[in-house]
Amino acid sequence: MILCIWWCFRSRNSVVGINIDIIQSYYPIHAWRDLKNVIEDTEICVVCLENFEEESKVRKLICDHVFHAECIDEWFKQHKFCCVCRKDCEAVENLFSKISQDIRMERTSLFTNHSNDLNVQSVE
Repeated sequence: MILCIWWCFRSRNSVVGINIDIIQSYYPIHAWRDLKNVIEDTEICVVCLENFEEESKVRKLICDHVFHAECIDEWFKQHKFCCVCRKDCEAVENLFSKISQDIRMERTSLFTNHSNDLNVQSVE
C-alpha cells in the first residue's frame, strides 16, 4: 500500500518528457515545403494522422521522422522517444555535448602538440 502511494506521488511530480529547451535547441521548426523533397515516404503526421501542407510547421527528429511541431511538442511532454521508432530523442543533447567535448579536446591536443613542436624548433 505504501509503495503504491509512493509510486503515484512520484509519477505525478516527476518530469517524464523532454525539456522544451532541448526540443527547441536540437529540433528546430521547418516549413514542410523545405523538407518534403529530402524526407522519403512521409506524407502524414503519425500523431494526428493529417497530411502535411506546404506551410505546415514541422520538426525532424534525429531519427529522420517528421511531425507537426505542435503534435510532437505535445508528445514530448510525456515521452522522451520517437513515437515511430522509439529512438531516445533526449539523448541528442548528450550526443552533441560529447561531440563538442571531443572536438575541444582534439583542438587542445593539436594546439599543445603544435606549441611543443615550435618550442623544440626554436631551441635547436
